[in-house]
Amino acid sequence: MKTALKTIYLIVIFALLVTACAPKPTEAPTAAPKTEEGKPLKVALVLGGVITDNGFGAAAYRGLMSAQEEYGVETAYSESVPLAEYENAIRDYANKGFDLIIGHGSEFGDALKIVSEEFPDTYFAGTNCFVKGPNLAGLDTKQEEAGFIMGVVAGQITKAKKIGWVGAKEILSMKRDNYGFGEGVKAVCPDCEVMTTWVGAFDDVNKGKENALALIDKGADVLVHNADAAGLGVLAAAKEKNVLAIGNVGDQKDQAPDQVVTSMIRAVSPVVKSIVGEVVSGNFKANTIRVYGFAEGLYYLTDFNTKLITPEQIKVTNEWIEKIKAGQVPLEHIVP
Repeated sequence: MKTALKTIYLIVIFALLVTACAPKPTEAPTAAPKTEEGKPLKVALVLGGVITDNGFGAAAYRGLMSAQEEYGVETAYSESVPLAEYENAIRDYANKGFDLIIGHGSEFGDALKIVSEEFPDTYFAGTNCFVKGPNLAGLDTKQEEAGFIMGVVAGQITKAKKIGWVGAKEILSMKRDNYGFGEGVKAVCPDCEVMTTWVGAFDDVNKGKENALALIDKGADVLVHNADAAGLGVLAAAKEKNVLAIGNVGDQKDQAPDQVVTSMIRAVSPVVKSIVGEVVSGNFKANTIRVYGFAEGLYYLTDFNTKLITPEQIKVTNEWIEKIKAGQVPLEHIVP
């Protein structure tokens, strides 16, 4: 009997020693939130513009759809939301139990900060936004870099030395772009004049065209825009008056095939998809502003229309792009 008890004691002690010496399991990442067990995450996109602008809005929507396809999330979006309604639109999605709500554009920063504090268990993100919080991601972009390179192209191809730049609204991202554009023009054509005009709306195509025609009347022989759907009006004016133009966000050569020299791609789609991926995987980086530019692959130019630009001008443009990637072009990153 004593021998049997002794044997049992030895077995128990051995088991305890093995347990104590075993490596501790790696701590698992925070689980992604789910409104109900087994149901997919719900992701909403709120836009001041539209998803059919062949530009900024369309790119974000593509990112949302790509996330839906890869991660199986449930999605919704609201477009043409007035600035005064940003807060309400975001709050409405939070009240409906959406797990991640993305405001598309720098002008969403304030609304996102306010609503994210009201819903600590919901994730929020803002493209082109210089914001952060425990549940708020700033997806900031170096718009000045994209603007600079567009300026380098425009400054080389103008013959009149007068260039027209059309923006949608005087918001942070577009101010950055306009500033960078001016710097890029000066880098290659110090005596060129940049004429700037603002549409006052993201989706007013007619107003965009009117503004562009006014710039042409003032002597502009190159048009550039950062105006979302209103930018389609700018390209329509370029086509009508046969002046050179540079497309924006998406490849816009189909809008004016004989006038668009190139387009600046702003790869917003993977940025939107990446923040969805963070939440789905449970690896959301709190209190962090993510910053994207040329070096991070956010920006690149489409193929040039070689009938409208010379090989030497293309070479100069590519050299400036490499300088930007290497951090050799000192550009101010305007913050709120």
